[in-house]
Amino acid sequence: QLRATLSENLTPRALRGLKVTIDEKADRLVADVVDRGSFDGVHDLAQELPLQIVLDLIGVQGEVREKILPWGNAAFNLLGPMTNPAQVAHQVIGVFDARWCEPVAAALGQLGARRVFVVHGAGGIDEVAVAGPTEVAQWHAGRVERSVLTPASFGLEEVDPAGLAGSDAAGNAHVLRQVLAGDGIGPGQPRRAAANAAVMEAALALVACGLAEEPRAGAAQAAAALADGRAAAVLTRWVNASHVEAEPT
Repeated sequence: QLRATLSENLTPRALRGLKVTIDEKADRLVADVVDRGSFDGVHDLAQELPLQIVLDLIGVQGEVREKILPWGNAAFNLLGPMTNPAQVAHQVIGVFDARWCEPVAAALGQLGARRVFVVHGAGGIDEVAVAGPTEVAQWHAGRVERSVLTPASFGLEEVDPAGLAGSDAAGNAHVLRQVLAGDGIGPGQPRRAAANAAVMEAALALVACGLAEEPRAGAAQAAAALADGRAAAVLTRWVNASHVEAEPT
């Protein structure tokens, strides 16, 4: 019933009837970005125009219009790890709300995962927090265990989350290379927050894979890989591999 109702509104005939309205919306969007002088091609145009048109076609009005995209993003964020065709057995996954830690961990366990950490950090982030507590649900040995981790659980100090702020793609790549090379990651240095975040995430991954007994031991292993150049060497191998042409099949 619902599919039939929506399909009728999405036919070519329905679209032709809205041509003038669609053209007006497109003109307004383009005029707006021209007035601003800069824009995000994905968010301001490629996403915004189709979203407005589809919502008009299916009759979505009011405050629900503002929630459709966040709802869709949330659904994909939750379902993505569960629908991974690689069927990853050991994972560290972040969720946008602590309420989803336990359900996602349980679902992944039922789907065959062996050990999984699902995290939600202080400040509403889907990562291990560099300051404050991180809610954790762990799937292991056939059941879900809840816990709370802090940087101290990894043997690290708390740092200002502002140090995680990114920039453009080139700037973010530069920070990544610095962190993996162990450049500027000591206490009080500019890349400390990024390094701590990387070390804590890697620590949980090592525990999930059975390569570390607990988060503090995993953090020590991850920090050593940054300090001795092994992490940077892995990035170099990945870059080189990505430039090799695939053999024809």
